[in-house]
Amino acid sequence: MDWVTYGRGFDAVFKQITDVNKQHKKNNSFFHYTSLENCINILKKINDENSICELWASNLAFLNDSMEYNDGYSILKDSLKKREDDFRKSADEKELIQFYERIINNDSKDLVFKKNIYAICFCRDEDLLSQWKYYSNGGGIAIEFDLNKCAFLGNSVVNKDKTMECTNMSIDVVYEDKIKSSILDRRINDLLNVFSKNKDHKREYLKLEEDILLTFIGYFKDGNFKEEKESRMLFLPLFKTMEDKRDVKDLIKYRVRNGKIIPFLKIIVKNQDEQYLPIKSLRIGPCKNQQLIFQALSHFISKDLELENIQIEKDGSCVVNGIKIIKSKIPFRE
Repeated sequence: MDWVTYGRGFDAVFKQITDVNKQHKKNNSFFHYTSLENCINILKKINDENSICELWASNLAFLNDSMEYNDGYSILKDSLKKREDDFRKSADEKELIQFYERIINNDSKDLVFKKNIYAICFCRDEDLLSQWKYYSNGGGIAIEFDLNKCAFLGNSVVNKDKTMECTNMSIDVVYEDKIKSSILDRRINDLLNVFSKNKDHKREYLKLEEDILLTFIGYFKDGNFKEEKESRMLFLPLFKTMEDKRDVKDLIKYRVRNGKIIPFLKIIVKNQDEQYLPIKSLRIGPCKNQQLIFQALSHFISKDLELENIQIEKDGSCVVNGIKIIKSKIPFRE
């Protein structure tokens, strides 16, 4: 199985989920909620000629949902069980039976750790109280990206022997169980049809399909999190030979947040037209120092410090070097 075929397999799945996800086609704005410190780290190259910034993709096994991946994996098992007879009907197709039993008998919490999938998370809402509560910590920022103008270059130390597989787009998380089941049922039906016609490379094909399905459910989340209106980009560090695993491990970094150690990948983001950062706005969360943060951000992203030329609009926002700076409208009491 060559890497081009591998990539095309993922592309087919991502197209399938975006076909279901109507909102993705209507709204090109994605908001990345983060702390003040992380915001500065993301914007620290803002005055570089290369116009790039850096986002961190966190390991799915360490996100805020303690049942992360379990929800999607449970529905995947149900979809497979509905077709159990089709998987077992031919005694000669041992690979197909092994594929079925490998997924059915696995534990999702253990698997999400082993699959090593990383996510950059966005929100579709620009001013959401639940997001401010989680990320604010005395002051937070919602960074608005227009992902249609973004080029995701992968890790800064990636070369031809160490690469990143990613969607190259953000996919809105699926919360409704009926839609999850429909997507997986369709994919499993396609798998069985292709496998029955595929005389060669059956083992490689099933390995690809297993990787696709187990990555696919990384876009599924329990319906109780629907308020988050989350959208995700998923990244997988890949290797071409067994010997490369140690090199790929070097791409993974670690940080401490809220008493947890979180593995993450540094992802470089560049504006496709190379004019400026692919950032549309910075929204400051509700906090007692909101005005001071507003002034500091204006100072930080101004190239020439000609601050007297900054115009404050009626809604209290301003535009500095093409980036709108605005305050959350959610009331805050000191």
